[in-house]
Amino acid sequence: MSDVPEAIDPPALENLLSEFREDDRGLLAPALGVVWRLYADKQNVAPRLRWLYAKRELLDILLQHRYPEAVTQLGDAQYADQRKALTDIRTSVQDEIDRTEASARALRPPLVAQIQVSSGYSEREQRRMRGPDPNSDLFRGSPLRTPLEEPG
Repeated sequence: MSDVPEAIDPPALENLLSEFREDDRGLLAPALGVVWRLYADKQNVAPRLRWLYAKRELLDILLQHRYPEAVTQLGDAQYADQRKALTDIRTSVQDEIDRTEASARALRPPLVAQIQVSSGYSEREQRRMRGPDPNSDLFRGSPLRTPLEEPG
């Protein structure tokens, strides 16, 4: 695979390409690098998820170009059987993607953070806006506090 850039893992791509028939590899090889880079973010979710997404995408390309729906509706049994086989493979790959993502979601730790509420005012401004403390001894008529002397 000389047309694949070095940034892509060549053994993984060779392994992925070997999943398809020899005559289909010519169609899929040019798109392989693009498809592999397209799902780079999936590698951090689960180990094989990127590979499964790339395989599903290559199956879609193959179904669109080699075995279009219109050709199989014309009555060619060989095309219909091959399309059905590829569609079954794609369904099984999609089921494996769903299982892998579900297990990755179950293993993901919950996101927990302390909630901080800020009004945008300084502490002094907040005290001024709140007004006097209604629970203050001044307002409760505490027996320990002497009454305020009247000025004058």
